[in-house]
Amino acid sequence: MTINEETLTQVQDKIKDLFLKQVQNGKQSKSLNNENLLACGQFLEYSDSNQRGLHGTAAALRVISHYERDDTCKNVVKSLLEYAKSFVVIEKQLDFINEQSALIDDNNIIKKAELLYSLSFIKSGTADCDDLIKKIAKELEDNQINKESWTFFMNTENKEEDIIPTAMSVLALHANNFEGYKKGRTFLLNEITKIIKEKIKDPETFSKIVLALYVLVFTAN
Repeated sequence: MTINEETLTQVQDKIKDLFLKQVQNGKQSKSLNNENLLACGQFLEYSDSNQRGLHGTAAALRVISHYERDDTCKNVVKSLLEYAKSFVVIEKQLDFINEQSALIDDNNIIKKAELLYSLSFIKSGTADCDDLIKKIAKELEDNQINKESWTFFMNTENKEEDIIPTAMSVLALHANNFEGYKKGRTFLLNEITKIIKEKIKDPETFSKIVLALYVLVFTAN
């Protein structure tokens, strides 16, 4: 089977349609009780789930923002962004379980980086997200360990740096033109070199190396 541009476009469109269906019709959006707000959870084709948060909403923003010329997609992006801007306050008023999840998400380096990365794909003519970009970027840079790496959560005494939150932060900061990503790249390269010298011992370590290499390639300039 030949995979050409037409085939890839068809697959992209199907993925977009799955996200649109979920955020427009799923319980996780309907239970917000606000026509100006939309959100997404971690699962597609699961319309009865009330679960929602930064992880799924960031993914929905990333996918649907590619289709901003379509008025429906443009409006969906705006509504997803409104949720992302104030998700903690919104959840405090609605749902205890999602409120607890939101409080955790608000300090989660990886999820904040995912959101920041997604925001880099939203064009200025679609929605104004400059303030949110600056806010998240500052949070990431303020929580950088020795100005070069990250651990999994903000505001924690645990300063054990890790490849995954560092890679995601580097990718997000680079995509939005913030300087904090540069020393993070050096950390990733040093970690990869160290691990390879010691030999890769398990699949988890291998997956971290793959992520780090991906980020290093796409943040090289």
